[in-house]
Amino acid sequence: MFRYTGFDGLRGWLSWSVVACHIAFFTGLIQRHPQLYKLQQLGDEAVAVFIMLSGFVITHLIIEKQEPYPQYLWRRLLRIFPIYAVALLLAVATTYLNFDTFLASPPASQYPMPEIARLTAQRHALEGSGFVVNLLLHLTMLHGAVSSALVFESQYAFLRPAWSLSLEWQFYLLAPLIVGAARRRLPSIALALVAAVLYRLYLRGDLGAFVLPSVLPGAMVLFAIGIVSCLLRHRSQSHGSWLAIVIVIAAALRWPPPTHWAIVAWALFFGATLLKDRPGPIGRGIAAVYQPIFASRLARHFGLPSFSTYLLHLPILQLMQYLAVRQLQLDAVWANVLAIVGTLVGTYVASQAAFRWIEVPFIELGRGKGPLARSPQAAAPRERELAGPEAARD
Repeated sequence: MFRYTGFDGLRGWLSWSVVACHIAFFTGLIQRHPQLYKLQQLGDEAVAVFIMLSGFVITHLIIEKQEPYPQYLWRRLLRIFPIYAVALLLAVATTYLNFDTFLASPPASQYPMPEIARLTAQRHALEGSGFVVNLLLHLTMLHGAVSSALVFESQYAFLRPAWSLSLEWQFYLLAPLIVGAARRRLPSIALALVAAVLYRLYLRGDLGAFVLPSVLPGAMVLFAIGIVSCLLRHRSQSHGSWLAIVIVIAAALRWPPPTHWAIVAWALFFGATLLKDRPGPIGRGIAAVYQPIFASRLARHFGLPSFSTYLLHLPILQLMQYLAVRQLQLDAVWANVLAIVGTLVGTYVASQAAFRWIEVPFIELGRGKGPLARSPQAAAPRERELAGPEAARD
């Protein structure tokens, strides 16, 4: 299987961008220093690039492996659910620590916390049967597909970053069908039209109330950009229509303006990935920039555990804030110092450990030792395989 060596490094940059965004937001730094608002936009755009990367990578896997659907889905489940379950368990505990930190009496008046009203509403939503409902939705990984009109902001309950994991899972369930249609001329046009219409309905609120595009129609255009990118790379294996690409581009123009930069960033990265190995001065010049940023040993060091980084950082931040505010009763400045430093160090250590002891063993299980594997001889080789935006390895 062709190896895209820079994808790990890209994941590392994206995951730590989200970490920086959440630290700045949940410690109140953005509220006190409005010039840091760009960090919040950076986090949003990083997730958008993750989604496009997922569309590319899953399309690549489907084309290259041609697995039976049960085996494909089993390997996807093994890839994302074990570390997600650990992060969810931790997040359930730290969610209530977060309530105690900012909603208990007396309030932590010296320590700024954004969205106190939303946090209060979330606590009420988890009372009584709300806890069970939200937990069950999270265990199915379909919590992002439920409108807030039915369950209040289910995509935010417990593990806030996991709204995009739910979106990924929705895509995984349908990806073989979507990719199969996208590779044929007339079905690709029909698919693009359906995606554009569903996106329009999502924007109008006809599909429900969602804080973020955590339901598949809300992000289908970004997935489509990734799919189209991969099909262009595999043009000899695709018979899709250029009309479908035009429809996707037209729909993407309706995306909220900040995300346009994410689309540009993906186009530049993807173009550099294709051109860096070309002979001549242009290829060498691109490779000289691309290699240290995305494909170096350091970039891969931070990129390989990017899924764990993405899922674990917010529970760690909530734990650090609880210790700083409630247990140590530090003033606002020192509480923020502990929260920021503790989150950065704790996320790094926890993500490296989780990748080694949780992610990798289940990746290996999915490569040939799972119950749906055909045989040890037919198992995939031990090459490091591409994965979705939430992953660093298959």
